[in-house]
Amino acid sequence: MFSIIKLLKGRLYLIIPLLLLFFWAFLSLLKDNFNLLNTVDFPVFYNAGKNIFTNPDLVYSSSSLYFYLPSFATIFSLLSLIDYAVSQWIFFFILLTFSVLAMIEFDKILRLKEVESKFNRFLFLIVLCNGLKIMNTFDYLQPKFIVLYLILLFVRREIETRNSNNEFRLKFLITQLIILIFALCMVPSLFFILIIYLFNNVKIKEIFTKNQLKKYILAIVIFFGLNFMFLVYPSLISDFISRMLVKGSKSMNIYELTPQIIIDDQLGFPINTLQIFILILNLDINLSIPSIIIMIIIAILLALLKNKSLEKKIGYIILFSLFFNVFILRNIYIVLNPLLALLFVVNIKNIKDYRKTSEYFYFIKQNFLFLIGLICISILYFLPPIYYIFRLIPITQIIPLLLMLLIETFIYIVLTTDLYLLRKRSF
Repeated sequence: MFSIIKLLKGRLYLIIPLLLLFFWAFLSLLKDNFNLLNTVDFPVFYNAGKNIFTNPDLVYSSSSLYFYLPSFATIFSLLSLIDYAVSQWIFFFILLTFSVLAMIEFDKILRLKEVESKFNRFLFLIVLCNGLKIMNTFDYLQPKFIVLYLILLFVRREIETRNSNNEFRLKFLITQLIILIFALCMVPSLFFILIIYLFNNVKIKEIFTKNQLKKYILAIVIFFGLNFMFLVYPSLISDFISRMLVKGSKSMNIYELTPQIIIDDQLGFPINTLQIFILILNLDINLSIPSIIIMIIIAILLALLKNKSLEKKIGYIILFSLFFNVFILRNIYIVLNPLLALLFVVNIKNIKDYRKTSEYFYFIKQNFLFLIGLICISILYFLPPIYYIFRLIPITQIIPLLLMLLIETFIYIVLTTDLYLLRKRSF
């Protein structure tokens, strides 16, 4: 009995964040009286999966909201064989399981990154397991936690291999590409990570060497192996491309803001002005192709850098993507924030004595830049849609709408500045 208590005490830094994760999952059920029938995204996945057996060439015709690659519909078709209500609950617990696995993977990464203090690991985990975005992911039944687990598994394996100084292994490369590409099948906009991986630490003159060409061919084979539906029904390729272009032309900000604000007359915003602001702020409407090209160039430049680890390069591409508004869906922060948080693993000072209050003040003084970064990430998790802020806190309506729409951009700027100062201080 004593050994069990000792074990639990040693794992308390991980157990508490996981309990908070369960709390947000439970809250998503409680607010709807434990009714999953009103979920937004699950019907999209379910119908796409059903089409795999009935009309495979109409996967993208099942719903205008299906933005994923065919492999996800193929896997989801197994759930589509089960009764709709039952499959919803199964998927809910699948997401809950992967959310726990993702946090365990993040803890493993922190240990591999030599964050020995349990208190420091607790700070990371408590931020990543908290927030409205967590609840929304369970509420909408989105596969973001599955993606997060796969990306973190991919990163952890890379760090382990680097730390163990193992030589290049073809089997390891194939496994890594399968993990990464399947994650991209659920969130295609993360393909910049694949670009970084394929060109990581490669000199310009080595881009077309034999070993590199093998990498490219392997990636293509695995991609079409997972998405074999593209080969069986080539029309799905054009369907997917056109769907992504439509997604790029309809910003999530418009989806989140326009209907509610126009319907809510109490807010009194002029519709034309609102639409103009949104058009100005959302580069993905008119500048989606240029922004993607810029991101590809940045990803290649990051990959070619020799003095940065792969996980840092991934963190930086995430930071750049936020500014270029490539990631449209706000609930994708579930995937982005942990990768951003890895950038703040830099010379964190430990607390020597948990019983003395003065030690905590010393810790805050020594690590204030690190803590500012975590606070910004936490705000991104907790920040509700703007129309909720206006309704919950009416006084915020006196703030110019343009400033409110830019609130996340301000957070990105603080994150970037803080990260720059942290890196400069650590050298």
